[in-house]
Amino acid sequence: MTREELWTEQISFYQDLINKYKFEQKPMLFLIEKLHEAGLCEKLFPSNSHEALGLSLFDNYEDRCVNPMIYVSYKPRTNLFTIYYQAGQGKTISNETAQIDLTQYDLSKIASWLTNPTMKNNEKKNKKFK
Repeated sequence: MTREELWTEQISFYQDLINKYKFEQKPMLFLIEKLHEAGLCEKLFPSNSHEALGLSLFDNYEDRCVNPMIYVSYKPRTNLFTIYYQAGQGKTISNETAQIDLTQYDLSKIASWLTNPTMKNNEKKNKKFK
């Protein structure tokens, strides 16, 4: 699938969760919209679960396992996103919460984590993030 088709699939996935299963996931659609407006959908590949939207520079699973990833989940109870910064899929280095209306700073930090080797190397070396 093309990157564009993968993003379209993500939108359909969250629409189904909302419409068919009544999951409180409308903020995930808003997140995708913000990523698109920031130009990140043209650079990143999405993956998902009912819990989180995965973001990576890589489309295939093997590459996502060994390269930086971001997972963003929405918690209806708090009405906040949790952003997980990972050294590879499933290898969380740190996480933080963010408001539903992500700021330019939030979006820049996501892009930097995925694209800036210096930031990733510094985070990996700093044991306090583990």
